[in-house]
Amino acid sequence: KDPGAMTYCGISRKYNPGWAGWIRIDEIIAKSQAFSGAVATASQDSTLLVLVKGFYQDNYWDSLNLTDVSDQVLATEIFDTGVNCGTGTVAEFVQEVLNVFNREAKNWPDLKVDGNMGKVTVGILNQAIHFDAGYRANIFVSLNSLQNVLYIKNPKKNPRLERFTFGLID
Repeated sequence: KDPGAMTYCGISRKYNPGWAGWIRIDEIIAKSQAFSGAVATASQDSTLLVLVKGFYQDNYWDSLNLTDVSDQVLATEIFDTGVNCGTGTVAEFVQEVLNVFNREAKNWPDLKVDGNMGKVTVGILNQAIHFDAGYRANIFVSLNSLQNVLYIKNPKKNPRLERFTFGLID
């Protein structure tokens, strides 16, 4: 059983009870004869689609300032990690990676690892992306590695998460 309880498009009702989409989901479930019918109806509902996109835009893309990241592939990777691991966690990952890649603060200053993907972190990330051809690729691989380590460690804290680990690592 998913620890997030009822989930729609990755949005957990347990952790996001105030999301406006739950009202629409409840209406669809009430009108449907079966849960499978509700899922099919919900997936075709344009209002619900707008609410889902808005949820991810507001809570992940915008809160991580990803529009300002100059590399779309890295921005998408950071977004994905933020959705799966939390925005504070992915911001710390980015800050830690940038700090170890700065060659003892010769390429750019160390960042405070505070879990905030603000203008300073994004600015240094953009500087690193364009600093040298290898930096972008190494940042991407490092972020993926940190994400996967977290997926492997989480089931030690909560064994029920183990069944999700294989599917999360890709």
